Amino acid sequence: MQKRIAIQLFGHLRTFNLTFELFKNNLLLPNERDGYILDIFIHTWDELDHQTVNYRNPNGTPLTDKKLLPEDILLANNLYSPKIILVEPQLACEELIIKEKIGSFNRSIKGCLNMSYTLFKSSELRNDYQKTTSVSYDWVIVTRPDILFITEFRIDDFLKAYKDFNFLIPKKGLFYANSPFGRGNKIEEPQFQTGSDLIYFAKPEIIDTATSLYEEFDKNININNFYCMESWWADFWRSKNLKPYPLNFRHGPDFDVVKTSQSALRFKNKVYFLDLSFYKHENQSKINYKLFNKITILSIKFYNNKTKYLLFGFITLYSIKQSHYLFGIFPILKIKK
Repeated sequence: MQKRIAIQLFGHLRTFNLTFELFKNNLLLPNERDGYILDIFIHTWDELDHQTVNYRNPNGTPLTDKKLLPEDILLANNLYSPKIILVEPQLACEELIIKEKIGSFNRSIKGCLNMSYTLFKSSELRNDYQKTTSVSYDWVIVTRPDILFITEFRIDDFLKAYKDFNFLIPKKGLFYANSPFGRGNKIEEPQFQTGSDLIYFAKPEIIDTATSLYEEFDKNININNFYCMESWWADFWRSKNLKPYPLNFRHGPDFDVVKTSQSALRFKNKVYFLDLSFYKHENQSKINYKLFNKITILSIKFYNNKTKYLLFGFITLYSIKQSHYLFGIFPILKIKK
């Protein structure tokens, strides 16, 4: 029987037109070469980016002047060829600002509600398709349109360890990309984990459970004990007896987030320069976060449309007292089409 992977894209489309090429080259094509058929399902909003309060947007102002236009939906259909794409307005709710324990950042409960809803709907789209077509999937990957896949994301490569050591793949395993020790801590405490809600994969029934928080939203959000978005989801996964396993697929060298508010794209002589993610670092004595790693530059150069060279470097502009300086230049990666 043919192996199949469902890819569920959720949330705002944001910079999908900038990230798609590496999504194709480093996620779609490598898994296709491993013998999988890949089907894509998209749930998104009728706005290009959010207007809710969070640590990147403390005032809740629009993050972009651009609106989601019919041509954006047409382009998304042409690029992704999704089995189903559903565009909806965001859910309305009584506004409440949560004070996150991490850095005392403000976060809108509306953002939490709508994130839980778009994840739930992305699974619902896949399940509806499965019921009408009798198609079944071996694995489901959950991610966002604004994720930049810098290196290859191959399910069989991640799971190779179980085969090599003759171990069974955990029945309730949920495998997530992450940013180890990403908050400047020297212990990888689950409550400190970062980036776990950006890319993950599991068996379809596990993804159904992992993305079902919306059905019990009020029960599963404690506005007086909200650490951060990633921990909120990870706590929910564990409450459902799922077993989250971190992947060696890290925020920075392996993937990044290209937000509309902080990405710039220039095209000249077939060289792209993207100003990517802002990184945070904790000053534990003040329980505060600063913008730690201000600018990450990813240069992608095309040579004769045959080979890509990626040069990825972290540049630390400043650090705060008692923090660790971070400076790393990753080697050039040669990736053949």
